Amino acid sequence: MYKRVFLFLKHHWKIPVVLTLLLVCAIVYRSKVSSLLGALHQTRDDYKKALDETREANKKAIDSVGRGAIAALEQQESRQEKLNKELNGLEKERDSLEEELEEDLDKLAREIKEKF
Repeated sequence: MYKRVFLFLKHHWKIPVVLTLLLVCAIVYRSKVSSLLGALHQTRDDYKKALDETREANKKAIDSVGRGAIAALEQQESRQEKLNKELNGLEKERDSLEEELEEDLDKLAREIKEKF
């Protein structure tokens, strides 16, 4: 049995050395380990806080862009309605002018026919 343990330690001597060093460091630097863990927790908390602030800022930016786009769309729709009304008025005016022109042409044609 001792031969097996000795053979294992001969080929894998780094494992017990590292474990022993970790144990010694944990005992000697106990206060520093706890302060390092505290620093890690604080860093994680700060990261979460910054991430939440970034998400909130992005959400506000997206909302403001969305509201701006909706307002621009509504304004464009009102312009389009105004232009459509104006276009309909102009089309009616064109139709009435065409009718007047046809009447005038018919009148001229009758007058020319009567003279000749």
